[in-house]
Amino acid sequence: NTVAVRRDATFIPFMFATATRAQEVCDLKVRDIEFLSNGRAKIHINGKGRKKRNVTICEEVTFSLRRYMKYRKIMDTPEAYVFNTQRNPQMSVDCIEDIYDKYVMMAKKEYPDLFHFKSYSPHSMRHATGVSMVEAGESSGNLEIAFQRMAVQFEKESRLNGLIKKSLMYPIVLIVVM
Repeated sequence: NTVAVRRDATFIPFMFATATRAQEVCDLKVRDIEFLSNGRAKIHINGKGRKKRNVTICEEVTFSLRRYMKYRKIMDTPEAYVFNTQRNPQMSVDCIEDIYDKYVMMAKKEYPDLFHFKSYSPHSMRHATGVSMVEAGESSGNLEIAFQRMAVQFEKESRLNGLIKKSLMYPIVLIVVM
């Protein structure tokens, strides 16, 4: 089935490029993708615990994603799920796991020496992305700068969360007292 092959050839590199969880890929809609003028795309991910994050993907993955969406004729349908199955408009986590298992088995047959564990899950791609990012930072000499920027961002988020919690305490106390 050429539709399934195109989908698989798009969503697997997409998962690696974005470090998305399987459920986040299932929930991805056309409206969550912003194609940029520089050939890249910004992906607005609705993550676990209602956390939102933006990830910019490289030109190659953007090209593949755009081509797949044009093939499905969903570019102008904001509420359409990006990745579907033959029977459903939205993929399930089970479907992603089955597809992932299929390609892992194929790769194990061709490159058995590269696989050190009995099984691999789609979630392992999130970890592979993180490792790749650290390796790129090391080889470019920018790892320390990247970690410093991340620390500053985490501190800002922590302070903001603290302020939000404090601001909610006053109305809660008033409600309890009344």
